[in-house]
Amino acid sequence: AIRYMADNYAYWVERLGGTIGFLVDAGSSKELLSFFKAKGLKKPPHIFATHKHSDHCGGNLGLITKETKVYAGEIDAKEVPGCNTPLKDGETLDIDGLNISVIHAPCHTTGHALYHVAVNPEIPNDKPKEIIKHSDEDGMWVEYSGGINRALFTGDTLFVGGCGRFFEGTGAQMLNIMDNLHKLPDDLLVFCGHEYSNQNAEFGIKVEPHNTALQAFLKESEKSDEGEFIIPSSIGDEKQFNVFMRCRTKEIQSAVGSTDPEFCMNTLGCLLYTSEAAD
Repeated sequence: AIRYMADNYAYWVERLGGTIGFLVDAGSSKELLSFFKAKGLKKPPHIFATHKHSDHCGGNLGLITKETKVYAGEIDAKEVPGCNTPLKDGETLDIDGLNISVIHAPCHTTGHALYHVAVNPEIPNDKPKEIIKHSDEDGMWVEYSGGINRALFTGDTLFVGGCGRFFEGTGAQMLNIMDNLHKLPDDLLVFCGHEYSNQNAEFGIKVEPHNTALQAFLKESEKSDEGEFIIPSSIGDEKQFNVFMRCRTKEIQSAVGSTDPEFCMNTLGCLLYTSEAAD
């Protein structure tokens, strides 16, 4: 996980013992080229963009070669620099033993995609082992190893404790996304596009002040302001403390004053626009 431009996350993903990896969300080439140089790596052969916003794909052209494959959801693809491989919902790819599944998640942008990556989806995840942290003038990164058999790269759709603003979508669409995420395994690790954990926790605690999981998350999230990496969370974690994933619970419906989960999502979405909790 590479943190740069203050709060953006990009990800270099490779199989343990593998020879080829891929990059997720190349928002700036300068910082990412610094990362690859420090790692002794060449430019990435594969780049995935979760969506078309420049802080997630603006570095593509500085990282590609003639052989690079650049992927994005088919609707956003035409606005992703260098994209030569549009992806459909449900499409699957294999890169050096890493199985990648595309999940269309329209709301933040119409063509936003999530990427489910699995080595062996049948084997449960353990907690990832953090092996080393680095920092330099261009950013900082942390390497994880061991125990990660499946992960979800969520861009600006699902954050730790929050979600992205509904720039090109509706509350109904975001509710549908959250319903689909609820169906995924609790131990599926979530790697999001920004470090907004503390803002999201402060937003959530105003909505659901008696949620003990949210209270614990608020305390943990304070470390993000000290440069700590709060990622990854898990789907199980998000079910407990992410208010946007809890619109079908009686607690959120009581807080909003409606038993209609879509109304709850729209209300939270409106509040989100006036907060500092998301991009």
